[in-house]
Amino acid sequence: MLMSFDLLVDAKGRDLRAEPFDDRRDALEAFTGALGRLDLIGLSEIMRSIGTVRGWLKTAGQGLDGIVAKSGYLQYRRRDLSRRSRPCRAPAVEAL
Repeated sequence: MLMSFDLLVDAKGRDLRAEPFDDRRDALEAFTGALGRLDLIGLSEIMRSIGTVRGWLKTAGQGLDGIVAKSGYLQYRRRDLSRRSRPCRAPAVEAL
């Protein structure tokens, strides 16, 4: 199963990168819902409290490839994933 957390281009080919993350996430949920195949594409969880994230990482978060932290109001920003990132303190954290 492919786990998804963001949608950069919608089904009509419209570029969503200038939209805030919360809007892109809504578009992703609508897209996967329209597919009707949640056995093929899953949605990662959204957690908005650092306490919830810490508790989740102690239990269900074992064996993850990583986490993605994004603020809901920000546009998409490309970054170099080849370097090690500093710990993020963003209010929205999503598990892959």
